[in-house]
Amino acid sequence: MDGSRRRLTSIFEVIGSTLAIAYALLVASNTGNEVLGFALLLVSSGLFALWAVLDRRWAFLTLQFFYALSAVIGLIRWYLASHYRPLTISHQDPADAHYQHRIDP
Repeated sequence: MDGSRRRLTSIFEVIGSTLAIAYALLVASNTGNEVLGFALLLVSSGLFALWAVLDRRWAFLTLQFFYALSAVIGLIRWYLASHYRPLTISHQDPADAHYQHRIDP
């Protein structure tokens, strides 16, 4: 591998790894930064995919496709969750004065 390709793969490897670590910490921390985490995973998988193409590592490239797909799924789920709240069934407290309960003998 020539010097310029080796430098590129090193850059892709280091930045991609750093972003993947940041993604994992953001998602695992459960602090509301999951969207940023999934975006970092998407960028990371893109960098790793470039590295895989330069090194002709086709199995690694396939793995990056699935990482990118999981990032897109995560982004879509978080988008939908923030824009569309599921319907909830409220529970009526029996101590509530408006609660009526009838027992048939």
